[in-house]
Amino acid sequence: MKMKWKMIISPKTALLVLLFAAMVMVVPVSATDTLLFSIPGKTTVVFPNDGISTMSTTDYGPLNIPQGLLASSSSDKMVSLSDDASEPRYALVTFNDPIPIRSNVVTLPIILYETAYNVTLEKMNFDVVDDGIDSYRGTISGLDDSTVIVTVGDGNSLHVSIKLPDESISVYPIQNRQYASQTSNPLHIVYSSNNLIYPDGNVVALCGTESIDSVSNTVESLISSKSIAERGEYDWAYVTVRVVTDSQFYSDSGNWQNDAAHYFANANEQFQRDDIKVILIPKYDHSRMYDLNSHPSRPEHPLEALKAYYSSEVLHSLGDDFCVYLGGYGITGSNSNYIGVAQGRYCWVRMPGIPLNFYDGSEFSRSYTLIHEIGHIFDAVHERAYDWEYFPFLYKFTVMKSSYQGEPLGQLHEFSSPAYHGTVWYDNAKVIRAAKHKVSAYT
Repeated sequence: MKMKWKMIISPKTALLVLLFAAMVMVVPVSATDTLLFSIPGKTTVVFPNDGISTMSTTDYGPLNIPQGLLASSSSDKMVSLSDDASEPRYALVTFNDPIPIRSNVVTLPIILYETAYNVTLEKMNFDVVDDGIDSYRGTISGLDDSTVIVTVGDGNSLHVSIKLPDESISVYPIQNRQYASQTSNPLHIVYSSNNLIYPDGNVVALCGTESIDSVSNTVESLISSKSIAERGEYDWAYVTVRVVTDSQFYSDSGNWQNDAAHYFANANEQFQRDDIKVILIPKYDHSRMYDLNSHPSRPEHPLEALKAYYSSEVLHSLGDDFCVYLGGYGITGSNSNYIGVAQGRYCWVRMPGIPLNFYDGSEFSRSYTLIHEIGHIFDAVHERAYDWEYFPFLYKFTVMKSSYQGEPLGQLHEFSSPAYHGTVWYDNAKVIRAAKHKVSAYT
């Protein structure tokens, strides 16, 4: 394959180019005393300032604020897309009963950049048990190019991902399990991708998967016993996923199932597209969290630890097609910049951020890595990722790109395809369609 070469410039230079262009365009910017996102009558602002040094955190404990939101004058930081770095980069809020009635269709009133909107939400169809966690997908009335993913759990926990053409807005809980369990109103962060800052230079996080290994002979024999040839590429495939974690992420997260459900809602938004038609059905399991935490292979080879407790035979007995490990640690050693690894029926996704790196452990970056690694399980490859120049020297990338270079720099959750972003060659959706019935027949 002939390689396509293009000029590469530093992220700082690219963002400065974009900032210069913004000076001649009308760009909505929130005022210092304006909350970016709120639900009328249900939102309490706890902290609107930039940083937490003046706030007493006694009642809230350690806060999982992404590195890219922490203002810094250090020379190894670059400016954000906001035109005023002195403005608050985020707000800390609580919600009171944000969606009281969990009907199949919900109208959620919101205020976004001081403008009132209604969001029409439809319940997503990947839940298999009534665990008190519900995910919805919808659009903002009046903003045709918007996508909204909402996950609501017990205890006033709310996750919101708003995707606009040139910006994404995130809302999610940031306390750990110990402190979140002590309040009926857990603390949430609210921020825009335009206010993120990242290291200056090509410091990137990588996927550790170079090739997709074939599944074991045991699994191949199970597959061959099922009639999958008669299923069409545009027929739906239902795939069950064993989702596990270690005790570290279990403790670091306010409620790890609420968090994981939102990551899978973002994943299902892509896999349920009309040119893929896969429904991922997660089944959450922390029964082995202490075993995974202490397994000797976990620090350098998390998939080996995962396979030790969830072999193909175990997955078959549980009725699961593949297994995802949401890891509370990074990888140690020479592969410390890996954020995800996939092999056969298994993948590992890093939850914490990497200091002074683009991968900040935000919900956007975690969802990106989850979608990417699950894509590998369906045979999607780095080589079919698509990128395009949307502004001079600035590129957007579909989700199977081998490196993660940050949300404001154009990373997307999308799989490439001619119907979305891609071509007949850069078409990972086609690859997934070809593999989906094989994956769904693992059990």
